[in-house]
Amino acid sequence: MTVAGINALRLHVFNGLNRHGWCRPTYLALARSIVDALVGNELAMQNRVNLSIQMPNDETSTLAVHADVWSAETPYEVVEWTPLVDVYDTKAMYILRPEVNRTVRDRMSSLKDGGKDFDLFEAYRDEFHWIPVGYGQTLVFSPILLHGNVRNDTAESRWSLNCRLTGLFTPYASDEKCLGRFYTPVTPKVATRIGMNFRAPEGFDG
Repeated sequence: MTVAGINALRLHVFNGLNRHGWCRPTYLALARSIVDALVGNELAMQNRVNLSIQMPNDETSTLAVHADVWSAETPYEVVEWTPLVDVYDTKAMYILRPEVNRTVRDRMSSLKDGGKDFDLFEAYRDEFHWIPVGYGQTLVFSPILLHGNVRNDTAESRWSLNCRLTGLFTPYASDEKCLGRFYTPVTPKVATRIGMNFRAPEGFDG
């Protein structure tokens, strides 16, 4: 497989995977106990499980420093990231340490153009941590944390899945990435199902 053809393969696998009704529940189950502890047990989940493939030395598959909340996703969610191979060094993803992450927003807001030309990776290179994750493990992290990846300089390709989960009744940050569009319920309780389907008779609206 060449770098030029990798995206077609990724889309083929992504579409095939997400056609199956078991895909999202199974993916949630990989880290369900952690997600329940961090978010709660009544959840909404991103509509599709994403797939990423990063071949060795592929300059086109790098992901610059970012936080998911910058793309109008809710800060109340968590990201579930599962590599399908062992990841380490440049084959892994980097995340900025939380205590440093808190200072970045204030620093960027004081820069010209909101820091659009500011090289976050170079500025905080020593503070980013490449997180090794073994095959069979899943990483769960906050969308507020700055993260990304660089060119994979190992001899092995990285395949990974990711998806976002939040509380069913969480505040949503935009009309684009809200319940019914970006997220759908996955673990509603009986009372919630009843409430969602309730329609008051005419004349009883207060």
